[in-house]
Amino acid sequence: MRREEGGWSIPEVASFSKQHSNVDISISPDGTRLFFGSKRPLPGEATRSKGFTIWSSTRTESGWSQPQDLGPMVNAGEHQVYPTVTKDLTLYFQSRREGTLGGSDIFRAAYVDGAYARPENVGPAINTEHDEGDVFVAPDESFLIVAASGRSDGFGESDLYISFRQPDGSWTPAKNMGAAINSKGTDYCPMLSPDGRFLFYTSTREGHGNIYWVDAAVIEQLRERTIP
Repeated sequence: MRREEGGWSIPEVASFSKQHSNVDISISPDGTRLFFGSKRPLPGEATRSKGFTIWSSTRTESGWSQPQDLGPMVNAGEHQVYPTVTKDLTLYFQSRREGTLGGSDIFRAAYVDGAYARPENVGPAINTEHDEGDVFVAPDESFLIVAASGRSDGFGESDLYISFRQPDGSWTPAKNMGAAINSKGTDYCPMLSPDGRFLFYTSTREGHGNIYWVDAAVIEQLRERTIP
């Protein structure tokens, strides 16, 4: 969709998404690259992937380029979805693979010399024996928001939690974002507007999966309560 004359144009299928199952699109902070999960066949394979793998496309003068998979380091697990990247293209994503602490965990992969290094589990401050997914990371990597289920302090089926990165690179224990954000339903798929002013997410609080938004000032309020 395009923003035109104060409104949105009629949706069209994106050029890179006309075949296979494609999910969880994310655009880099500078707007030049997009990332998404797909079940399309990996290079050298004749049939589509059983699970999801992560692909990327680059913005060109004529539109988005043909997608390229992120390589065997990233796409090594049972499935990889919900990619999000920082300003330096450090990748965070949800995966079921060797090294998880629970069902699905959040992993981090550095972008080095034009390729992604081996992903690392972000650790027990974020991941638990339950499921974690739908991660959003700030462009400067100062915080991340993750959807998590099965925790004792949850309000519903899935809640949004926030963690802040410390100067030494460690993460504060993920904190429930509270009743002002979460509900008795499923709250998931967080996204921050490019200007950092608004937090968008999906919620089933009214019985259907609808998109909601709040003032992103809630993030700084939670930071003040978390970091002395």
